[in-house]
Amino acid sequence: MAPTSRTLSRDDDSPRRAEPARVPVLILLLECERPAAGSERFELAGIARVDLGRAAAGERTVRRDGDVLVVGVPDARMSTPHASVIRTGARWLVEDAGSKNGVYEAGERTPRVALADGSVFELGHTLFVFCEQDAGGVAASPVRGLATLDPELARRFADLAAVAATATTILVHGETGTGKELAARAAHELAGRPGPFVPVNCGALPEALVESELFGYRRGAFSGATEDRVGLVRSADGGTLFLDEIGDLPLPSQAKLLRVLQERVVTPVGGPPQIRVDVTVVAATHHDLAARVEQGAFRQDLYARVAAFVLELPPLRDRRADLGLLVAALAPAGARFTCAAVRRMLAYAWPLNIRELASCLTVSAALARGDVVRLAHLPPALQRDDDTSPPEALSASDQLQHDDLVALLRKHAGNVSAIARDTGKARAQIHRWLRRFQLDPERYRG
Repeated sequence: MAPTSRTLSRDDDSPRRAEPARVPVLILLLECERPAAGSERFELAGIARVDLGRAAAGERTVRRDGDVLVVGVPDARMSTPHASVIRTGARWLVEDAGSKNGVYEAGERTPRVALADGSVFELGHTLFVFCEQDAGGVAASPVRGLATLDPELARRFADLAAVAATATTILVHGETGTGKELAARAAHELAGRPGPFVPVNCGALPEALVESELFGYRRGAFSGATEDRVGLVRSADGGTLFLDEIGDLPLPSQAKLLRVLQERVVTPVGGPPQIRVDVTVVAATHHDLAARVEQGAFRQDLYARVAAFVLELPPLRDRRADLGLLVAALAPAGARFTCAAVRRMLAYAWPLNIRELASCLTVSAALARGDVVRLAHLPPALQRDDDTSPPEALSASDQLQHDDLVALLRKHAGNVSAIARDTGKARAQIHRWLRRFQLDPERYRG
């Protein structure tokens, strides 16, 4: 099921801003008994209270009564009503409404939870996330692989969709497993080109065979060339050539690839020059190509060509609000989860990103053998509480920065957005520091 977003602000005609305002957001992250139902996002601008409880029907219900939002969830373990998310001045809290099964935070029952950016709480078998995001909502994704509940990332995907309609070369940058090929396939689909999508792993091509594999060869061009081969570039004629890990391409081959991009011609090994091709190129890398240019490992002119438009894909650890929709898309049909298992998935850093999540869901569901997926079914890496492991020995300057960050976490009760405002840094930078020093903001929330 596609994720949904409901913008609840009454001011829908406000002018577009260069930097959208930040607003409080409540995300129904995941129904553990029916994860395929997906996630739902509610902007809370203009809302004073959100009443949460069991839906009478077998599907979610949402209605607004003045400044009160009422959300019903078909969760048999939720009461009617169950809890309310309440605005108190500039702060928000979730309060038990006398439910049978209570409100849980971090696995412990509590009558009231003070909410900060990134807070997670559970009602019945349903998990919610409270966070601060850009205002404006998110549209349903037009293609598989470009779904998100984060308006900032949704704007990047919308930009990709606009650029894909042109012949512009696209560079997708992100860590291993963040979905670079999915984004490339989405660009191909959005472009509507009649030819095929041809993926090429540049890092897996033997250096001696790069040119013959990419550009093809004529029979007799070298020992073993017993027939003509068109090569990967020409096989993508009329379609999209996806050059994965382009940063690993040897320098001599980079020069020939540049000619393909500039002149749209290919010269097979041992063959006549200037065979014309019509390809759109999407490249991807986990390397910092600008740094590789400075090191002399990547041609500056090729970088200028492939980086005409750059799509940055965030790591999964920075997309906690999207975990529910990713589980809905990737989990085997019929899979169900305990809240404890989903909590651990939320806390895990996912070093291999979406690829690792997909493997985790497949293996865990298989080990559950049709039963609910529990902590014991998760891979060993998720069963360990890695957040308790101490950081490596720090230098004096790093220790000072670590201590300053801890002081800020205590001052702002783990609110990353507040720390960013206090320091004048981007939230992404604060998250990088948190990962570096292995600090979990959840531990500092009241």
